[in-house]
Amino acid sequence: MVQEKTDIVIEGFPRSGNTFTVFAFKQAQIKEPFISHHLHSQSQIIKACKNNVPTCVLIRNPKDAVSSLVIKYPQISPKDALKAYIEFYKDILPFKNQFVIAPYEKAIHQLDQVIKQINQKFKTEFIPFEHSTEKLTEVKKTILEIDQKVNKNRENKRTEPSPIKEKLKKELSFAPYREELQEAESIYYEYVSS
Repeated sequence: MVQEKTDIVIEGFPRSGNTFTVFAFKQAQIKEPFISHHLHSQSQIIKACKNNVPTCVLIRNPKDAVSSLVIKYPQISPKDALKAYIEFYKDILPFKNQFVIAPYEKAIHQLDQVIKQINQKFKTEFIPFEHSTEKLTEVKKTILEIDQKVNKNRENKRTEPSPIKEKLKKELSFAPYREELQEAESIYYEYVSS
């Protein structure tokens, strides 16, 4: 959670590159920063904005984020996931100018540029992540180790099989999800087009 000692907040809707971004950001710094992350909570972002804490909000195309979430947590319906996506980004929209927006692809492939934006906006001196094979391997290894610890007691570890994900993404375009998807996509483009 956001605290006095928080150096930066990195938050986004689940399955939007949160884990990669946090660990890559952390790996790039000489002194380990205190990062508030993974609550997937709008209130965390709002609190950070109200307290002038450097904040990076991750956003992923709703079809990808929602289908990925539903595959990982099949107990969540696509409709509920879309509604949660809409609520998450709608609630923080009034604070949009107070944080750096990092679209999924940019966070994953150009995190160095995102960190430079954060430094420019908040007058910070975070070290940009180096997208070398070696550094990416280190981050992926750390994430895999944590994932194995978290999932060691779960029998049904789910992955994102491409055919299932693609089928679900297509289904989201039709009733009964069309209205929510259109609203989610409208919100997404409002963030990424500015």
